[in-house]
Amino acid sequence: MELFAITDSEIPTRIIKIDIDAPAQTVVENLFRTQRSEFINEDIEEIEFCASYNVQDGEIFSINPFDDEIGIINAIERPDAVPVWDPDDVSVHYFKALFTGEPASNGNPTQVWLQCFDRRQIINNEKSFFQVVTQPGNRFSVSTRPGFSLSDRLTAILVGDKLLFKSFFMLRRFFNMEEYFNEATREDLDNFIGNDIFHVENAEDFMMFADSAIKKKVSLIISSGILNDQPIENLIECAQKIGYQLGITNVNGDNKITMPNSKREVKQLLYFLDQGYFNSIITNELMLTNSKRPIRI
Repeated sequence: MELFAITDSEIPTRIIKIDIDAPAQTVVENLFRTQRSEFINEDIEEIEFCASYNVQDGEIFSINPFDDEIGIINAIERPDAVPVWDPDDVSVHYFKALFTGEPASNGNPTQVWLQCFDRRQIINNEKSFFQVVTQPGNRFSVSTRPGFSLSDRLTAILVGDKLLFKSFFMLRRFFNMEEYFNEATREDLDNFIGNDIFHVENAEDFMMFADSAIKKKVSLIISSGILNDQPIENLIECAQKIGYQLGITNVNGDNKITMPNSKREVKQLLYFLDQGYFNSIITNELMLTNSKRPIRI
């Protein structure tokens, strides 16, 4: 069973194959099969994806059909056509997900089992010591080669054209999911800019700026709950860390985020709220909000 990685969207080759030996293939197969059994079983209920709903125990979201735009099905079916990972060309820091699976057989569709990947899975070799087989039995040395670990759970399963998952926002870390998200309505936009976290000088300007891209971002931010879950002090701190100029207005002693008065700056703010801060919490990475590119530190 082959192991693959999905890389960051800025890498031209989005899927690479990780060359592993036979013992490692056995570990991968056993681990992923166990996680697959834990992720879904015959008693679980599939719920058609709805952004405003949170799945409960015994439930799982489904999207059918799902657009496999980066070709993970093709990788499982034709692994020899996938380029082998060269750590000198693509850093492990650009990994976004790991996956393996089974090609179609006996009338059953291809299955793909996916795990999110974050920097906590990267093994810091500068602080790791390994026994050296070519040296005396009790001698250890520092490795200069990259290393990583597998996650202890799946994020999603693709069965043919049907995608099964529990967390939409975890899924967005490696799939472009915006086409499956509805645009915010006029009422949604009103509620968004009416949030107490914002200082809005001209609501009509915001409505005039609200094209399809802005409406989708607003819908994503509302569903993420970030404006309600995170104090403004946390947002200010994150903006300072990544060098984003977050406008702040003090109103009666309370700091509020200033809604920009240009369409370009509104989009930058929405990208910050949707990508820069939320992803930095999960992956422990600082993100450039205009490109979603990790800042290597």
